[in-house]
Amino acid sequence: LNDVLGLYGYLTENENYEDTAAFYENWKEIISDKKITCYIGCDGDTAVSTCIMTIIPNLTRFQRPYALIENVVTRPGYRDRGWARRVIAAAVEKAKRANCYKVMLMSSSKRVEAHEFYKKIGFDAESKKAFQIRMI
Repeated sequence: LNDVLGLYGYLTENENYEDTAAFYENWKEIISDKKITCYIGCDGDTAVSTCIMTIIPNLTRFQRPYALIENVVTRPGYRDRGWARRVIAAAVEKAKRANCYKVMLMSSSKRVEAHEFYKKIGFDAESKKAFQIRMI
């Protein structure tokens, strides 16, 4: 939990992840849910990249589930070295084994370099358009 929260500090600038006790109940729920997997790339004892994937049951597409990847982040100094590619590849592989018909992820519209990375590793930015309602 401490390592994941440390990485999230690079993902969201306005959140404080130092009080890990405040996150413990959510973390227990995440790691105990069979449909959610947290992937962590480590360099020795240092967590350097992570993402979370949720597999969601579905009634369409011949009842094949779909997957959602969120919270992709890599520690500065480890970027452009294949860490995020590996954690995402592990997630996509699990989605294939679960017979998911698609894997989705969203990225801030301002993160152009991230968009290029996602395209390079096989994500399609043209066939669908994402919409959201922010609950702030």
